[in-house]
Amino acid sequence: MAMDRFAQNELDPLNPYAAPAAPTGFTHPAANYEVIRQEHLNHEANIRAFGALYYLGSVVLSIGGAATMVSGAIRITDGGPDAAFLVIVGAIYFSIGIFQFFVARGLRRFTPVGRIGGSILGIIGLAGFPVGTLISAYFLYLLWSEKGTMVFSDEYKKVLEETPHIVYRTSIIVKIFVGLLLLVLGLAIVGAIAAALTAV
Repeated sequence: MAMDRFAQNELDPLNPYAAPAAPTGFTHPAANYEVIRQEHLNHEANIRAFGALYYLGSVVLSIGGAATMVSGAIRITDGGPDAAFLVIVGAIYFSIGIFQFFVARGLRRFTPVGRIGGSILGIIGLAGFPVGTLISAYFLYLLWSEKGTMVFSDEYKKVLEETPHIVYRTSIIVKIFVGLLLLVLGLAIVGAIAAALTAV
């Protein structure tokens, strides 16, 4: 009888003498955030890299477009040929540059503007066969794959907030590549300014 009462008390969830049961399968939320971040870190870094490239493109297009508009405006006052055409082309380049700037910022921050705007630019880039097609196809994959959907989700924003200590380590090759891009960008800016001054 005593054994029966003991067994009954052991099965009773309200038994005050029973030892607290240890939770099974429990993982600390912080650990979950870190696991999710580590699983998506490379994907996240690739999207940010495209955002950086669009930042560079926006600077080149904006400065080049502004220089072209100035050149066209000067030719209008001087009665030069194709002056209006230069102003229109410059305005288009400048507008695309501004658009790329907001897309780049959205990509770096994983916002819907970056995802939708990046998709538009990626679809346009598919026409640049063959290199542009391959790069744009990969970019669209980054945006709309399962991991891309997660990176742009509201849940992932919480993951980013909880894991600021996790940082992607850029390789030396990527740093050299970015340095070369910056060099080309600087030369392009100098060329655009020189062209505008020559037109004057």
